[in-house]
Amino acid sequence: MATLTAKCESLQSLVEKQQQQIAKLQEVTDSIQLSQSISKMRTYAQTVALNPGAHQVSAKNCISKDNGTNNATDDKTMDPDTAHANHTTTQPSTEEADSDVELTQQVSSQEGTQVPTEESKQVRVYTDSIWKAVNVSRMFPNLSTHKDKTSTISDATKKLETIHDPGTSYAILHIGSNDLDNSKHDDSSVQGCLQKTEELISIAKASFPNATIVLSQVLPRGNDLQSDLNKNIKDYNQSVLQRYKDEEKLLYVRHKKLSTSRHLYRRDGIHLDEVTGTSLLVADVKRTIRSVENEYNPGYSRENWRQPPHSGQDRPQQNRGQDRTHRNRGQDRAQENRGQDRSQQNRGQDRPQQNRGQDRAQQNRSRDGSWRADTPGERSRPNWYRSQVNTPHEDIINLAYKLKELLNNF
Repeated sequence: MATLTAKCESLQSLVEKQQQQIAKLQEVTDSIQLSQSISKMRTYAQTVALNPGAHQVSAKNCISKDNGTNNATDDKTMDPDTAHANHTTTQPSTEEADSDVELTQQVSSQEGTQVPTEESKQVRVYTDSIWKAVNVSRMFPNLSTHKDKTSTISDATKKLETIHDPGTSYAILHIGSNDLDNSKHDDSSVQGCLQKTEELISIAKASFPNATIVLSQVLPRGNDLQSDLNKNIKDYNQSVLQRYKDEEKLLYVRHKKLSTSRHLYRRDGIHLDEVTGTSLLVADVKRTIRSVENEYNPGYSRENWRQPPHSGQDRPQQNRGQDRTHRNRGQDRAQENRGQDRSQQNRGQDRPQQNRGQDRAQQNRSRDGSWRADTPGERSRPNWYRSQVNTPHEDIINLAYKLKELLNNF
């Protein structure tokens, strides 16, 4: 009996513990339901604040639900036929309430979401893996830049459709080699890529209305320049050039050395060498952009970019007379200078032979002001066949190019 009593007491204690746990779980459940109801009330308040009309819809829903509950209680006291009739009449109202709730949720979700706007960039580059080693921020140090990798033309088109930036000045596109490589066995691959390129450029103009579109030439692949793929790439480049050569606010970048010199590439024959090939790629793009910036004059059209900034036909009649006066004065001054030069030449003929050598040296110094002084008293002899001084960037490119040739020969 003692053992049975002990077991009963232990079972009773276990039951009490379980009851306590159940009570705690009930409290947790009540708190969760309370938090859910509070969140629903907050959502409803936000919906009312965003759309005042939603408050009326929700009020109708509450009224219809209350009517439904009242009818349900009345159905219990009525006979079965009357209750069934009331149930059929109240069912459409609940369906309308549910539909109104869904509409209210759609309105609140549409008004609550905001499309994020991307930061404005002055230069945007959309390219494949060819530009992997290019540091766009160093390429344009004084402009805000952004580079986005896109493997195909379709990928670039999808990305441009989601962007609108009037502050972009240049949009550089170097895409198309993967598209042509994926369809190299298709005869219509060139035409398909051309259609995709036209769509891409039109979307780029819409996304960047104030930008100049810079279209970079597609580079050949592999060591065999006469392969079917490289023939398609050549046809594609020629078609794009003919299509957009006279297009306003569009530049086409040619890569002459990169199209013929295969030692500027890596061993795979696809990606550029990080030293020589990438430097030439950047130099070609910057040279094309700089040439247009130097030649462009806002007062003239594209056909007149290479004309001088002022012409006599565009000036008024009164300015033409002033110009003639200035020209006449210049001619008179030239006549005076010629007389002085002749008198100096006559004086030089009277000088000894040794002084004539000094005069010639002085004339040579005046012709070339960029000599280097070897000693304080004398200067080195000028080199009239000397090439123009290259910029440090071009010197580095030429040096890297020579080192690359030496390594290949070795």
